[in-house]
Amino acid sequence: MTREILFRGYYPGEHKWVYGSYIQCGEAIELLEKNPAFIIKQKDGRRFEYWMVDKFTVGQYSGFDDHDGNKLFNGDVCYVYGHEEIRGTVKYSSLFGKWLFKFEDKKFKNQTVLEGTKIELYNSHLCLVKVETIHDEQIKEKWGGKE
Repeated sequence: MTREILFRGYYPGEHKWVYGSYIQCGEAIELLEKNPAFIIKQKDGRRFEYWMVDKFTVGQYSGFDDHDGNKLFNGDVCYVYGHEEIRGTVKYSSLFGKWLFKFEDKKFKNQTVLEGTKIELYNSHLCLVKVETIHDEQIKEKWGGKE
């Protein structure tokens, strides 16, 4: 399976999420904050657009879409289609080398039918509905809103 390499980050200048490639600059750029993060998108053959984003909101695209066709990124909060009370977060596990859906509610964490605390996105992504990100509260507090 070939997947699109795509990142997103929150751009506080316009209170919106931006999508593209990701680059993190080192400490050499003193005019900005320490270790700023950028999302870069090629506009045409020679020009690029870029946005300095909140580095704590950067997430990579999992390569999977939810039930409604929305791209699922690291840090997206979803519920299981038809069961809004069953919620969790999209995460990448470097231990397993897979994208997973990690359950929030403790009563679902030990369900053997759901393979413990998490299930593989490869088998379950079309059963999920994206509702928010784990960063939404932080964005409201720190930047005063979102798109």
